[in-house]
Amino acid sequence: MARIDSPFERLTEYERAVCYYTLPRIVHPLTFGLMGVYALCLFESVGVLVYGIVSEQDKVRTLGASAMAAVIVMGVVTFTLQALLNEMRQRWVLEGARRLAEFAEDAQRSIANSHENIAEPEIPDPFAGHLLIRRPLPTPGDLFACTDNDGVVVYFVEVEPNQDRWRVKDAQENDVVQIEVEAPVGSFFMGGLPGQMSVFRGPDEIARIARRFSLAASKVSVNCFRPCPSKYTMIRDGLYHNGSLVGRMYELHHSLYLDIEKEAFHDALLGVFVALS
Repeated sequence: MARIDSPFERLTEYERAVCYYTLPRIVHPLTFGLMGVYALCLFESVGVLVYGIVSEQDKVRTLGASAMAAVIVMGVVTFTLQALLNEMRQRWVLEGARRLAEFAEDAQRSIANSHENIAEPEIPDPFAGHLLIRRPLPTPGDLFACTDNDGVVVYFVEVEPNQDRWRVKDAQENDVVQIEVEAPVGSFFMGGLPGQMSVFRGPDEIARIARRFSLAASKVSVNCFRPCPSKYTMIRDGLYHNGSLVGRMYELHHSLYLDIEKEAFHDALLGVFVALS
């Protein structure tokens, strides 16, 4: 079985739990709604300033200039503070996960070194039925490997130079799916996922992926046609099927992870996973 000696750190079970359950609840990225409100306030203050200049009214011009300066300062302070808070929260919980992992290792070592036969409590694994796939981030070139958490190759991905087509192969280099860009990233969207993509298995189109506009959070729909019709929705980093959360995609250790229930996995989801940058 092919294996990659990856320079990336192995994801611990504690880090995995934090990324899957904790970070989505405490980290709040900027939304289009918030940016839209800020843009509206800035536009209105500029409008007052322009009106004051055109009408040659000093009081209105002064009011517009003051309002525009206040809106700019408010935006810089608000967005900077939110970014700093998100960064601090993420570092804090990940550091806690690292310390828990070290404590667990020390405890196991102490038990192993002692000659006492102590039965370890059985704790159910919340990820027992999950599939975990990792790929480097950012994309290192026109060919990269997707591995499991132990570095065993699951897929190889070939990328076209202009990044409008991805060919996914298994570890034995048999074709799995091909992803083709139908519509590029819109100028309004800040991100690395094209506006629309089609997923093929051989000559057959098995799914279509599309970005959807949403004021609250980024949204991607995955409509699968084969082997049976089904639909997935990705909101922020969460993957939903039939209204239930079945997986997530998250970043850590310079890697992007696809963490999903095995029964809910569909090859079309590889289209989102390999195209994200």
